[in-house]
Amino acid sequence: MGRSAAGGGHSSGGRSHSSGGGHSFGGHSHSYSSGRGSSSHSSFGFSGSSSHSGHSGSSFGSHGRRPYYSSPMYSYGGGNYFRRRGTFSSGSCCCTPTLTAGCGFVFIAMIVIFMISGALMAAIGPIGTGIGRVQESTIVREKLDRSNVIETDYIEDQAGWITSTYDATKGMKKFFERTGVQPFLIISEEIEGNKYPSIEELDEYLKKRYGELIADEQHILVLFFDNGARWDTRYNCGSKAKLLMDDEACEILLDYFDYYAESDLNDDDYFSTVFDKASERIMSKPHFVTDSKVITLIAFVVIDVVVLIIIILLAVRRRKKRAL
Repeated sequence: MGRSAAGGGHSSGGRSHSSGGGHSFGGHSHSYSSGRGSSSHSSFGFSGSSSHSGHSGSSFGSHGRRPYYSSPMYSYGGGNYFRRRGTFSSGSCCCTPTLTAGCGFVFIAMIVIFMISGALMAAIGPIGTGIGRVQESTIVREKLDRSNVIETDYIEDQAGWITSTYDATKGMKKFFERTGVQPFLIISEEIEGNKYPSIEELDEYLKKRYGELIADEQHILVLFFDNGARWDTRYNCGSKAKLLMDDEACEILLDYFDYYAESDLNDDDYFSTVFDKASERIMSKPHFVTDSKVITLIAFVVIDVVVLIIIILLAVRRRKKRAL
């Protein structure tokens, strides 16, 4: 069946927390409706202290998936833009399209400065990650030891959405390689015959399936539930996996489920891309690590501006001497 193309109401609840080895529940739930124009919003939040055999240190959370679009959301167009011909002037220097010696000198100097600045920025590298609607990584994380993991399959496709397990699991295997946490994804349109389970029932199902499918505490079990009326993305994170998959890391993963739901990726590539990109960001250097880059860039911009002002003043001075 694949991801549904529909708009609809939206309800959300914030992340809650319970200590003492219990489970925390929260997240988003989306419902489909006949039109995109109407939506509703409600909030919920609850916590519990329930546990299941062998995994009392697990944590839970969720998001709702955004509607799938069969074609790209964005289109790009173009146009022709023309600079008006004429004379350009400023207080002490008058330049026409035919460059004078003084203006030519300034122009060339500006080009050289911009080229140097561009090369410097390229050498420094990108600052920040900047993808909309996805949680930033603000924590330095160390990859967990994979020897603690009893490796399992990666996907249980109850809904029959996956056409190529190889393609769908490529990103999931990268997630495991980068983080040391093995993901396991369940795709379902009903929960043990129930097409309309509550959030509590989804979490109870996750606790039960973790015990059935996984024999260690370094997995994250993700449930992707879509019954055509609503969809949820929920997780159960093992106690050892939580050493890396903190609340922020789990939020990053959930945000990528939302972000790429608006793409035109097929289902195999959708799930693969979500885990691939999420692991990249989870393990990326946070912004404060790149503060030195920002300081270096600002310093060179200031130097460039000072040099440019000096060049302009020398050009103006030379021009005034010629005029005498």
